Amino acid sequence: MKKNLIALLRLTVALAGLVFLFYACTSKFMDLQPLDKLTEASFWKTEDDLTAATNNIYTASQWGSSGGSWYALAGMPTGDMVPTENPSRIALNELNFLPGNAELNDHWGNCFKGVAKANLVITYGAAIKDIKADFKARRVAEAKFLRGFYYLMLARTFGGVPLVIEAQTANSDLKVPRSTAEQLFTQCASDFTAAAADLPVRWADNEVGRCTKGTALAYLAYTQMYLKNWNGVVARSQDLLNLNRYDLEPEFRRVFSLENENNRESIFEIQYRDMTQGWGPSRQGHYLWIEQPPRGTDDKLAQWGGWGTHVPSAKFANSFERGDRRRPVTIVGPDETYRPEGAVTSFVMKANSTPTGFAFTKYWMAPLPNGNESSPLNLPQMRFAEVLLNYAEALNELGRTTEAYTHINRVRARAGLAPKLGSAKEQCLDDIVQERRVETMCEYNFWFHLTRTQRAIPFLKREYNRDLSNNKLLMPIPTDAMNTNSALVQNPGY
Repeated sequence: MKKNLIALLRLTVALAGLVFLFYACTSKFMDLQPLDKLTEASFWKTEDDLTAATNNIYTASQWGSSGGSWYALAGMPTGDMVPTENPSRIALNELNFLPGNAELNDHWGNCFKGVAKANLVITYGAAIKDIKADFKARRVAEAKFLRGFYYLMLARTFGGVPLVIEAQTANSDLKVPRSTAEQLFTQCASDFTAAAADLPVRWADNEVGRCTKGTALAYLAYTQMYLKNWNGVVARSQDLLNLNRYDLEPEFRRVFSLENENNRESIFEIQYRDMTQGWGPSRQGHYLWIEQPPRGTDDKLAQWGGWGTHVPSAKFANSFERGDRRRPVTIVGPDETYRPEGAVTSFVMKANSTPTGFAFTKYWMAPLPNGNESSPLNLPQMRFAEVLLNYAEALNELGRTTEAYTHINRVRARAGLAPKLGSAKEQCLDDIVQERRVETMCEYNFWFHLTRTQRAIPFLKREYNRDLSNNKLLMPIPTDAMNTNSALVQNPGY
């Protein structure tokens, strides 16, 4: 079972006239007794203070982020993930990107909450005296990684956004104009570089789940892909491999098992726990285990009998090669059986169980014996398999295509597939796109790999005969943000 559980953290910190009320729900390394109201004068004094504030940065990645908008934005526009309800998600799937879309608004707001919390630690935490220097350096490094992570999530979605790298106070000018996407990615690279210098390769068992040196290196390499610094991608990817910390799990199913969280393949995963405390983030879990099973599933096999809020397209189901071991872990189709983790019986899929005849299975697990309603299963944001594919893309861009296929084939071998031996640069990129598609669907980066590589438009035309205009490679700035900050300018075409 999970060694890192999440506890409720209530932390009120008054800083320069601003009061922040934090509701944290992350992993066991964040277990803290609820703290009462604290002033700037009484806070930012001890290691516990710095830890509490650092822990709170992670909370912006939970519930409505990894359990909601991030998940939707990475899958719905591809066409491979078909929403059956929720107008905002249906609009994403139909490529009808609107500034008022609730998923975009949540994404913007949650990421900027994370940025603001990270800036507090970087600004005030770094100034704490009388604590161990290496301890402070690690906590500030976590904050820098997380700030870079949230800004990366924003930049790849919207392009340029306001860049704020200091804690804001009541006297701060909140009408901050947009920086360019290149400026944002450059800042992300700077944050990830600084984080990699001070983060440990491993944390103690009671702190597993925090970002590590490998996490920072992986995201630094990913950011360099946006900057088209292919030598940088190769160098940082090799640095990560040289840590001898990561490897592919032998069985794909084990990657997404509650019994095997924070495993050898995990680069960065969002921590959850099975705790019910009312609707919303305080539940401290997510609902993907309910959203994936078809509606009407036996209650013993799916919490609340399943909702079936999004399903695989037939095109996606048919994109798997014969014998691909990832398919039964990812989807179930007509007349096929699926046995959720923790279940004593199996589910038999019927063609009319969902609108497409298929259902997702990656996060589908049986209800917990304790009756808790939200899933404690961690949600992986990046895995070692994706690092290998990113590494392969960079090698291919540098003309080292044969070498690139060694990493592609490492991922394919785990899936039980024969190696590919291509030599043409464009064919290699096509093969990487396909591997990302079947390897990472229901995760967090596929749509953004398509937009980054300019493959989104041909992919949608080829697979779904849908036309996507160039301006829609970026999403619109949300209406709420435009109404709040008059310095913002909308993306072209919206």
